[in-house]
This record gives sequence, structure tokens and C-alpha cells, in this order.
Amino acid sequence: MTFRHFAAALIVAAASASAAAEQAPVSIRLEMEHSEFVSGEPLRTAVLITNMGVSPYIADDYGVYTNNTVSVYLKTRSGRMLFPDGSVPELKEFMIPANATKKIIFDLRKLFPGISEGQYMVQAAANSSEGTSVSQVKSFSVVPGLEILSAVRAREGIGRSEFLKYSLLSWNRDGSDTLFLRVDNVTDGRLFAFAKIGTFVTMSKPVLTFQGNREAKIVHQTSRDDFIITRLFINDNSLSLVSRTPVRNPASVMEELAVREVSDAIDAKEAKEKEKRKGFFKRVNVSSERIRPSLDSQQSEGDKNGSGK
Repeated sequence: MTFRHFAAALIVAAASASAAAEQAPVSIRLEMEHSEFVSGEPLRTAVLITNMGVSPYIADDYGVYTNNTVSVYLKTRSGRMLFPDGSVPELKEFMIPANATKKIIFDLRKLFPGISEGQYMVQAAANSSEGTSVSQVKSFSVVPGLEILSAVRAREGIGRSEFLKYSLLSWNRDGSDTLFLRVDNVTDGRLFAFAKIGTFVTMSKPVLTFQGNREAKIVHQTSRDDFIITRLFINDNSLSLVSRTPVRNPASVMEELAVREVSDAIDAKEAKEKEKRKGFFKRVNVSSERIRPSLDSQQSEGDKNGSGK
């Protein structure tokens, strides 16, 4: 099955249940933040639902509103349909006024916690008692990322023995090398936390250190002379940003000062030489003015003598 056939098959599977139904009074569109995600990264997805009816579109678990729902379909490249194993409250209860659009952003991984590395197709549908509206199909991939370095440390203060593996990963996103930190629970094999650190250059290797058992520090280079120090606090089940501090490379700063000092010295020397050249031409001009009157007087005397003859 080609990827194009795969996309078509997903559309048919999602819409087959409502093929004979009337069009719902709402339209739905799907957006994804990226087309490639690093394994463990939140799969930020958005559905945009437009209510084209004359009354509010209300999704709730009460009474007649139970017919108004949003469904998300996910299929692997091999053709296997995945079924939601999680919940996104934002997709269950909401209200859209008439002639209005609502954008709901959620993490697709919360609906499908079992998503692993691979290629997927996703589609959404808005249902009502009047029919169903389906979105376009979006394709995306989950990639492993390139591991730069890793470290395993004990997780303390939880009443049991656990170990966490910290992996610095890189992936080229939109033409820039991007740095990520993935933390896995070695004891049970589950993802503990994930953080995007930022873009970096490969002139020097990022550094990962720890302060105690609750803080991780990452130093990465963002340009020839610039670095960023990122500090993350290790919570019981997540990571939180403590600070991001830009710093300059001390050697580069000293080099810049030395270059500036030499440049200033050259500029000063050139300015002095320019003044000297100005003085020389000034003296030459003065001498020329002194010579010119004497020549003019000699010419006048000669004219007089000629006229006397």
C-alpha cells in the first residue's frame, strides 16, 4: 500500500459510517504543529470547528447534547487502526455560538498513549444529530531523534528505588538543529518527561550536568560566541523550567576586545598620517602662493620694458 492509498483508505474508513447521513451543521479542520515529532514529544494538534447553524453547537454528556461529539481517527502506515486509549476533556465539553469558530488544542498522545515511532495519518470528525462532518487527513511521523549523550541517575525521595535515563537528542527542524531532553523511567520503561531545549550549533557538544538529584543543567551553543545555560527542576513526574541564561564565551569576548583594540590603533595611526598629508599639501600651497606674485611682478616689468621700446 502506497502512502497515497493509505491516506485514501483512512478517509474512507472515517467517513463510511456517515456516508449516507446528511452534512452536519458544522465544519471541522485539523492542524498539527509539525510533520515530524521526536519520540516522547507532545503531539500538539488542533481542531477548528465552525458552527454554520443558527443555534449554538453544544457538546456535553447531558440530554440531547450527547449527539454532538468530536472523534479522532488514527491509522498507522501499515493500515492498522488505533483506538483512543486516553481522554481529552477539551474535546468532550464545549460550546460554539452560531456563526462562530472554536479552536481546541490538545496533545494527540493523551488520546493515543501507545503511539510509538513510525508514520501515521490522522483525521477528525464532528458529529451531530443532523449528520457528520470530516476534516482533511494530516500525515505525521514520530522519529527517534539522534542521541548526543545520555546519563542514568537514581531517583530519590519517592520511597522506592527507581532510575531515570536522561538523553540529549537532536533533530533538524525547519532547517535548524534542535536540542531535546528525553527522560525515561528505566525501572518500568515508561516515558517520564520530555523538554524542548532549543536550537543549537554543532561547533561544540552540549553538556549535561546535575546539581543534586533535583536539578539538571544543560549548556549548549547557539552561535560562534553565544551559549545558553538551561536549568530544569525534576519534579515527581515531570520537568519544570528554572531558568534560561544566555552567556558569552570568555575566550571569544577576549578575542573581540583584542581585535577592537588593534582596529582602534590602526584607525588612530591612519588618522595621524592623514593629518600629516594635509599639512604637507597645505605647505605646498602656501609656497605656490608666494612664488606666484614674484612671477607676476617679473611679467609686469617685462611688459613695461617692451612698451618703452
